[in-house]
Amino acid sequence: KSRGCARLRETREKRGLLWWSFIFTASTPAPRFRKAAVCGSREKQLNPATNRVPRARTNDGNDAATMNIFRFAGDMSHVVSILVLLLRLRSSKSAVGISLKTQELFLIVFVTRYLDLFTTFYSLYNSFMKVAYIASTTYIIYMIRFQEPYKSKYDASQDSFLHIKFAVAPCAGLALFACLIKGELSPIDILWTFSIFLEALAIVPQLFVLQRYREVENLTGHYVFFLGAYRGLYILNWVYRSYYEQFYRHNWLVYVSGAVQTALYVDFFYYYVVSKYYGGKLTLPT
Repeated sequence: KSRGCARLRETREKRGLLWWSFIFTASTPAPRFRKAAVCGSREKQLNPATNRVPRARTNDGNDAATMNIFRFAGDMSHVVSILVLLLRLRSSKSAVGISLKTQELFLIVFVTRYLDLFTTFYSLYNSFMKVAYIASTTYIIYMIRFQEPYKSKYDASQDSFLHIKFAVAPCAGLALFACLIKGELSPIDILWTFSIFLEALAIVPQLFVLQRYREVENLTGHYVFFLGAYRGLYILNWVYRSYYEQFYRHNWLVYVSGAVQTALYVDFFYYYVVSKYYGGKLTLPT
């Protein structure tokens, strides 16, 4: 009888140990080695068009590509510049003082940069803005090149900057050289780098046209001002994201190109601000 009681007691103790072992195992979180491996693989797959991982997540579970004030202000400044240009064309029924070649350069920039529309989805906002830039710029080019009365009132003799020879071709060669140095020879990498270089020079034909006319129409001045402000704000956006987004990286090629583009506007900004301060017409020096 005593042996039976001992066996029963031993059996109960074993069952108790198994039960507590089960509870402890169920309450212990699983190791995160697999998640770390996934994050490591994502970090190597940075998209060249944004220098970040598609739909990456931060530690708090939010999207890594969160909106910040600099990006939003830059996007809105770009949108306003396009709307002001369309208003300028519609209200005056004339394309005098507007550079068609600048619009063509911007269209090349957008098409070569936003190829990730076909490969990667970031957000509805991101996709909408990219499509809007391409569509609106294409429409402006169509208006000036084919639609009356804009076609007849576009002065091609004043818009004579050789944009293919002095902008597209040099930027293409420089982009190929830069990608060779970095060892990034995929077509998307090369075209994205090309678009960064080309955008820095895209405003040059428009500035040439304004310099030749000297007296800048009010809406045209607003258009150029907001276009320049957009690029300046985006430099701040890039720096901000490099410090506050988990997978975003510093890209000095982007910084330098953005600084060059912004610097081209400095002279115009000065005369624009002076004219608004004194309430006079915007007149550029000879």
